[in-house]
Amino acid sequence: MFRTGTPRTLRLVGELDASNADGLVESLRDEIEAGGDLVLDLSGLGFVDSMGLRSFLRIAAALETSGKLVLQGPQRSVARTIELIGIEKLPNIAVVAEPPDGGMPEGALPEGGVPASGAEG
Repeated sequence: MFRTGTPRTLRLVGELDASNADGLVESLRDEIEAGGDLVLDLSGLGFVDSMGLRSFLRIAAALETSGKLVLQGPQRSVARTIELIGIEKLPNIAVVAEPPDGGMPEGALPEGGVPASGAEG
């Protein structure tokens, strides 16, 4: 995960699964507590499992009184998983199919400095 140039927008890269889903929620704690809508750019996320989806639900629940969670630009496989579960039907989550403008800045690495396996960039 890394910050983009857009306020309250963070880009996820690689895979979101049981090994890192809780860490995502924890790393977003300050953003969640600040309130307002939070955008997760999923265009660099190649895979999400049930624990990753659960992390989206936890983030949305924490934002419930102050904003919503916006999942932007998921790749086809991630979008299909989101659709099968029906997350986009929940009142505090919006799924935006179009990827954000731009992309990962040249030479940028996700938080931690190492791209996840299979990630672009």
